[in-house]
Amino acid sequence: MHVYLDLKNSSMYKITLFFILVACIAISSFSWSAGGDEHFHTDVELLYFKSVMTHDSTLVDGWNALFAAAGECDGCHGKDDSGFASHDAAGNDINVVDDWRATMMAMSAKDPFWRAKVSHEVLVTPGLQMEIESSCTDCHAPMGFYNAMHLGIPHYTMEDMKLDSVGLDGVSCGACHQIMPDSVGLTFSGIGLKYVEDTIYGPYTNPFAGPMQSFVGFMPVYSEHMANSQVCATCHTLITETIGINGQLNGSTFVEQATYHEWVNSAYNATDESAVQCQGCHMTRVDDNIVIASNLLFLEPRSPFFRHDLVGGNTFMLDMMSEHRDTLDLRASAAQIEKIKTRTLALLQNETLDLMVSQELRDGDSLFVDVELTNKAGHKFPSAYPSRIAYVQFIALNEEADTLFKSGLLDSSYDLINRDPEFEPHFDLITAEEQVQIYEFVMADETGSETTVLSQADFALKDNRLAPLGFTDAHFTYDTVQHYGSVLNDDDFNKDAAGVQGTGKDRISYHLPIFGYLGAIEVHVKVYYQVTPPRWLESMFDHTSEDIDLFRWMYESSDRNPVLIAQANILSMVSGMEDLVVEQDILVFPNPSYGREVAISNRSGYSIDSYRMYDVSGKLVSENMRTRGNTIYATLPDRKGIYFIEAWSRGVRVTKQVLKL
Repeated sequence: MHVYLDLKNSSMYKITLFFILVACIAISSFSWSAGGDEHFHTDVELLYFKSVMTHDSTLVDGWNALFAAAGECDGCHGKDDSGFASHDAAGNDINVVDDWRATMMAMSAKDPFWRAKVSHEVLVTPGLQMEIESSCTDCHAPMGFYNAMHLGIPHYTMEDMKLDSVGLDGVSCGACHQIMPDSVGLTFSGIGLKYVEDTIYGPYTNPFAGPMQSFVGFMPVYSEHMANSQVCATCHTLITETIGINGQLNGSTFVEQATYHEWVNSAYNATDESAVQCQGCHMTRVDDNIVIASNLLFLEPRSPFFRHDLVGGNTFMLDMMSEHRDTLDLRASAAQIEKIKTRTLALLQNETLDLMVSQELRDGDSLFVDVELTNKAGHKFPSAYPSRIAYVQFIALNEEADTLFKSGLLDSSYDLINRDPEFEPHFDLITAEEQVQIYEFVMADETGSETTVLSQADFALKDNRLAPLGFTDAHFTYDTVQHYGSVLNDDDFNKDAAGVQGTGKDRISYHLPIFGYLGAIEVHVKVYYQVTPPRWLESMFDHTSEDIDLFRWMYESSDRNPVLIAQANILSMVSGMEDLVVEQDILVFPNPSYGREVAISNRSGYSIDSYRMYDVSGKLVSENMRTRGNTIYATLPDRKGIYFIEAWSRGVRVTKQVLKL
């Protein structure tokens, strides 16, 4: 060993390495052509390679019957101190192992929120503990779960995982690169994947096989499925069997998350060069020529190279897990996790959402502002785990910076102020501060009660999450990616002016009372993303276990501020009374109304061009976009209450309130 280490440090290193590699190629050529049982490398060559390969001792080593832990891959695909392999053209280290080790994928089996939630589900339904835990470990600890299945073991529990070093390696190298191409995109809920024992699939043609065969016993093979979204499909489409409140399966199923199907039902799932696979957004692309394994100077560089940073949207958990690395036995440094967090923030803030704010009208009593959101992600936003929400904060200030209107603020516990005790409906029109637009997925159990117990989810009460570009309800996947609730009555949600679906947009109209104020008004709109809203955790924190208590302790000391995704501001100015619409010209009568019909009239004599009527939740209840005459008639709903009528005349919009008795 010392001979080779001394050789590496001597002036003869490059010359010696060259002749060894020439001999290696010659011997390997003979071995392959002879078709015999000879090893790819001689014992001398293997000894040399092992002496120059660096290895990070903090990574997990070892094998089980199917997989090798990441530490076995680090020697070639980890840090190369020589700067030859795994470096971009600018000399930046972009090695696979160090990028991967700090991701949520690498830490999936040690995620304290996930562990606490599994414990919660089991405490609610203890009679199905093994089934619940196996349905969770298949995606969070696939190298342990699928090894157990390979060995004929029917369940892989949380206790099994916690004693299994390879299972604790999370979504490690083999969890993706050993998936057989004929099983991707065909299964869901982490079940049904087929793994090969001695093959590693990759995205590059003509891989150089010898070193990987010699050191870790895997044959590298090209397969196009490694660059395709289908490789992500099984774990990112989760359909669960519903457990009734009696603790037994009730025969129903529930789509807890369907990120892959959302992508399938989008413009990004194209058959031409416009297609964008999951890897195109979630793995940073490098177009430089990259040598992908160290200690092999003759290797052909590859391009493009996709970094294994595997960015998602969960900066909250990255922060928490970085702070508690020792407690969680993580194999990444704080600096490595911080790099992944920085890239995650960049994805959230630059590639997720566009926000546009515009003043539509201002009269003596009201300011009318439209807020338009455009989803730029290749799936719904928010997507994946159903705890995640996005909400709109809207604040209007006068010239003295006093608040005229505010919606979407958090209290001291990081919960939304005035949020509905059950769940906030989807709004097309917001007229009061207690109304806040929240894009979210709300589940119900078999009794119709809202629930955060995933295994008891039976149907959806609300899903108004922003659709991706190209999304339609006519697509064959719509049964797994439906929208639910009052959003179905919003005629501009994911639709253009002609009603054609697929825009990926939503427009919210804000009507602010300003009570005759004529000064400047600053409007500040922000969209925030919250991974673990306090309300989602209430049910879990009603229980106690080792995993729940550990997460609660970490959570209460964590930074719970949501992530700012997008923001936009406008300034509303009035130069004189001539800029204001005389609202008094538009009349609605009788008001209050005891009947079904009200008149909308323009007493100035001009025509009423169109109108829309909304209830107090912002739901559109009637409209006529092609009216004629200075007085028209609108039919009120049977239900008593307050309604808002938007009337247009000469291109000006005026809103009137009418009371139905």
